[in-house]
Amino acid sequence: MSQTVRPTGAIAWTPRTSVANEALVTVVIFAVAAAILVAMYGSALPLLFALLLFAPAALCLTLLPNRTSADMRVFGRSFAIGLLAAGIASYYAIVLLDPFQLSSDASSFFELSSQAGPARSLQDLQTITEGAGAIVLWSWFYNLAALFGFPREPYIGILINVFLVAIAAVVCARSARRLYGDDEYRIRRLILFFTISGDMWLLAGVHLRDSVIFLMIALLTHAWIVYLSDLKHSRIIVAVLATVIAMPVLQVMRKEFFYVPLMVAFIAIVCLNFSRGRGDDRFITLVSVVGGLLLLLVAAVVFGPQIETLLLAGRETYGGAAIADSRSGSLGTALIVQQPLPIRIALGVPYLYYFPIPFWVGFSDESAIQLFKSINALSFYPISAFSFAGAFLILRNRQLRSPAFLFLVLVPLVFSVSIALTSLETRHLAAFMSLFFLVGLMPDFRNPAERGVLRLSLFFTAASMVLVHAAWFTLRYA
Repeated sequence: MSQTVRPTGAIAWTPRTSVANEALVTVVIFAVAAAILVAMYGSALPLLFALLLFAPAALCLTLLPNRTSADMRVFGRSFAIGLLAAGIASYYAIVLLDPFQLSSDASSFFELSSQAGPARSLQDLQTITEGAGAIVLWSWFYNLAALFGFPREPYIGILINVFLVAIAAVVCARSARRLYGDDEYRIRRLILFFTISGDMWLLAGVHLRDSVIFLMIALLTHAWIVYLSDLKHSRIIVAVLATVIAMPVLQVMRKEFFYVPLMVAFIAIVCLNFSRGRGDDRFITLVSVVGGLLLLLVAAVVFGPQIETLLLAGRETYGGAAIADSRSGSLGTALIVQQPLPIRIALGVPYLYYFPIPFWVGFSDESAIQLFKSINALSFYPISAFSFAGAFLILRNRQLRSPAFLFLVLVPLVFSVSIALTSLETRHLAAFMSLFFLVGLMPDFRNPAERGVLRLSLFFTAASMVLVHAAWFTLRYA
């Protein structure tokens, strides 16, 4: 039996009308997205490849012994939204000649991963790119697609992104089930979050490696959520194995994410100490002391110099890019980058959450990535309000201050601060968006007390954004 105290009001049944309407929306989104892709590439091959990815996964999700309808619904909606994002990004690349997709990170990633010829080793690729692991992985995808007669065009890699984000959505849904039970009310909200989040559009729609990082972090945090929600000795083995596997994988995918699994494990161990009799206290104490000291030792001895280098490189490399963004009309970036650490944290974390300011700058840009960031700014207003309300309820309610729910609150908070101190890149925060979604599932609008907290959070978030945009108008036009 799970040791986590779940919120009340779980609903084990699914209204048929609601599911039918939801499925209809998913089908319409899928059809519109497919039409855009076919029109942009002048071929039905992108649609065929999308179906080849979708159909086997959908079949597996319907045949798994521990399947739920939520898995298939979340997968279907996330895949359809990702396909729509891919269609929009292809319009920007083919019609508007998106400079980011044609001559920047996305372009170089496509060129390196889609090349035919002898396979290149991971060691060789590490001399020319920090994302060598992603190049190798996507090269396999391109080679496999070529065996089936598909040309080496960008839609191959982009549709792999769509697929990986949809699989990560299923992992997130399973984490939600572990935390909240079979609650239809919260599953519908999770589907809504994946539908409107601009970060999900960005991870799926542009030829970048962030989708696989998003999936790895979703799997890693799920392994710890499974253990922390039901403190059985055997389950920590899976969580530790996931951490050990994630360390080298994330390092070859994005070099600056090498420390993420260690930090996630450390946060989990800290949260264990709030078990309050939910498990074996002696075992928890042993894990906390031995595991915590071991993680600190590894971090200090093995990764200490790399962490210091990461902090300095992040400020220099991404800081220059952030200042360039500020010159294009975004508020306050240059000021944030050059501030001392306490001020950079205080200003940088909100900047990460609500960039760009003003939110509409991406709507007039010629880059799909800027469009998706603007969509994310708008969508994160309500998502963050739900997350803030959820965090408040967890911290206020002693019964909810369990290891699993505290883990949900601390992981996105800690990595928000970490990214604010290093890259200040909103795309890096997207890798942890599933944790924001899970915290945002906590507030129950059916509960009058929680409804009041949620309304207050929504009001303050909206009022703050109005004031910030008013400040932008004043600074820019006064």
